[in-house]
Amino acid sequence: MADSLKAVFTPEAIVRLEAHAGPDHPLQERQSAQSMLKMLVVRGGERRTRESHLLRATRAAWESYLDAALAGGLLEGRGGKDRLERFRQGHPDQIWAALAECMAYWYFAGHLGFRVAPIEPGQAKTPDFALTLPDGSEVAIEVKAPISLSGDDGFNIVGYAQIAAKRMQGAIPQFSRDAANLLVLVPRFTWPLWTARSELVSAFYAQEVLRSNYDPELGEMIGPMRLEVATNGLFLRRREQGSPPAYRRNRRQSLRS
Repeated sequence: MADSLKAVFTPEAIVRLEAHAGPDHPLQERQSAQSMLKMLVVRGGERRTRESHLLRATRAAWESYLDAALAGGLLEGRGGKDRLERFRQGHPDQIWAALAECMAYWYFAGHLGFRVAPIEPGQAKTPDFALTLPDGSEVAIEVKAPISLSGDDGFNIVGYAQIAAKRMQGAIPQFSRDAANLLVLVPRFTWPLWTARSELVSAFYAQEVLRSNYDPELGEMIGPMRLEVATNGLFLRRREQGSPPAYRRNRRQSLRS
């Protein structure tokens, strides 16, 4: 394993992950733990197969995220201790949640080149990072890692939007109304996220609905049916009647500017 992987996944952490790959744990948990173990031990000299190629590519990506986390201080202080505990407790879902934060940091600090600092957790819930824009203003970043794999309570591709929306609602209390906020979703789904695009648009923005007029005296629908757009997604909801949407794009400053 690379140095950053060895630093995070100690021998004790590997043993705990191996335990979650055992028969006493649910199927999806076992399979997740087994795939992570394969990724951590794959060697470059092995015979190249489609699976080994994917495992090596995944390991290289994890190494990049953890290199960024170590360089940025994400594994230091109280917040860093919490991330390390999630990496090392052995549960694959907790490992993915910790990796998601490192992945987000790598993207904003390493890939886009912004100044990003981890926020130390306090008594109240706080976002994960503070990103400084070129004009000196700050954006609070919260990272969530929704997970849905085959067989999990019968969820299929339609359920992805519901899971993502639930994680978004869980992040709202961690944000301030008076500051710019950014929610980053790093999903781990059975199917690629783009295959659920229409469901996500419905959950976060709007959806097409059929409407007609209702006569309460007759107790039936009257008039022709019409196709309308219902703007009832989470991003378009208002805090108060007549106010602008509570969650909207900041048109003054793009993260790529």
